[in-house]
Amino acid sequence: MMKYNMALPRIGVGVFVFALRTSNRYLLGKRLGSHGAGTYALPGGHLEYGESFEQCATREVQEETGLDITDVRFLTATNSVFHETTKHYVTIFMTAIARSTENGLEPEPKVMEPDKCEGWSWSTFSGMRKMTAGTGAELFKPLHSLMEQRAELSLGIATLAGAAPSHPNHWHEEPFFYKGFDLSSLKVLEDGGAVYKDSQCGNATRPAEDILGDGGMNTVRLRLWVWPKAPYDGGYYESYGLNYTLPLAKRFHDKGYRIYLDFHFSDYWADPSKQWTPEEWPTSMEPLAGTLREYVSSSMKNFSDAGVDLSIVSLGNEIRNGMLWPQSRVDVDIEPTSARIANFTNLATLYTAARQGVDDAVSHGVKKPEIMIHIDNGWNLTLQENWFSALTGTGKVKTSDWDIFGFSMYPFYGTSATLKNLKTSLHTLAKKYSKPIHVVETDWPAICDGPDAPELSEPSIPASVPGQIEWVRDVVDVVKSVPHGLGRGVNYWEPTWLNNTGLGSECQDAILFDADWSEYPQVTAYSRDSVNMFKGV
Repeated sequence: MMKYNMALPRIGVGVFVFALRTSNRYLLGKRLGSHGAGTYALPGGHLEYGESFEQCATREVQEETGLDITDVRFLTATNSVFHETTKHYVTIFMTAIARSTENGLEPEPKVMEPDKCEGWSWSTFSGMRKMTAGTGAELFKPLHSLMEQRAELSLGIATLAGAAPSHPNHWHEEPFFYKGFDLSSLKVLEDGGAVYKDSQCGNATRPAEDILGDGGMNTVRLRLWVWPKAPYDGGYYESYGLNYTLPLAKRFHDKGYRIYLDFHFSDYWADPSKQWTPEEWPTSMEPLAGTLREYVSSSMKNFSDAGVDLSIVSLGNEIRNGMLWPQSRVDVDIEPTSARIANFTNLATLYTAARQGVDDAVSHGVKKPEIMIHIDNGWNLTLQENWFSALTGTGKVKTSDWDIFGFSMYPFYGTSATLKNLKTSLHTLAKKYSKPIHVVETDWPAICDGPDAPELSEPSIPASVPGQIEWVRDVVDVVKSVPHGLGRGVNYWEPTWLNNTGLGSECQDAILFDADWSEYPQVTAYSRDSVNMFKGV
């Protein structure tokens, strides 16, 4: 056997840093120094003792380019032996997204190590193919080896931004990531005289959804009430019935936005403090279950007949304490576990009826949506574990009876709602249930001061417009960090609600527009920079 007098293999990490999640432009630098001078290379370096691949990638990119990166994922590895120089390299290739600027533009890399790199530039795969068309001498050896050993790259098959291959030799598209806003109240405001202005387009009057769409929105969430035939608490909340919500969904759907329908199963608001059964529905379990099943089916068929495909349906809104009270009110804190499960029996019966309503609609030709269960306090792992184990413990609901976890995550209602606790909760549930997870309601204040102002759960983030962007992008990062790519979406709640700026909190203002009421009843709302919170994420 021929033997080579070589040192042990060196482990290196190279990073495809993409400019934006929707971009195919990645970072290349021209090397200086004695090692590979004049060749083009990715940011990267040697793996240090005790580091994970992700930690090494993050450190090297920061040290070499000054950029912060997110969504760091393993791509593939190469094993390269260079007999002429008696060197042996194992290179771990990662992908990552550069954090965009506040206005959503490409960040500008810096030359942080001028003795090693002449300059950084955003390149494309077509540029790399040109470099490898000949001898490949223009590429640094580990990168050239990648192009040789992973031919699919040189063919341009992969769009790597955000890709998470299940195996180094197999590529797939990144699952769709829902970046949404709940715009349920928008038409109420428009009908009342509100006009929305795009501050980044010379204060041009534009539909609010167009302004938000330019800022990265791809999904609209809309609530549906059963029969809101009278004002609620002296207000005008009768607006969220089918006759209101369906045309609004059609408007957004026709513009290409995905529609996420939030069934409240009540004539008015449904949340942990109130889940009242519609006035005209039965009150005993069997007929109530039948009415619920028919209501879900007929509602979905109405949307389908209008040409609206529903991407997500939530069977209930924040149903921690059950739904359709008093018949299926629950208490997740009941002990022992056997008593808690028994307490969930009626809820499981009614949830099953609603789930069957979806199946009935699909059997009549309605496009199947993803089915969500929505609970508040997504940061509270104990709550979530006890709640879902009680529901499935009844034997009436299987884990296959819902597709998506949906959680609310508000920073106003307690200091335990931290990003760290949210991450722990979401990661644990993903590992246990292997289901996609969304944060379906969140907000952050632009203004929150005075004697009644609540303590926010992340005090390092300012109550400001930049703080709104920072909070949401941090929540997105937490969701996208969920194992196995199961973090699939984030929704901001009611950014256009001009006459309810606190959005249910004691803060003064958490919406994304500045309203001018000086010419009431016409109200002019000017977009804040935070309308771009989803741009580039």
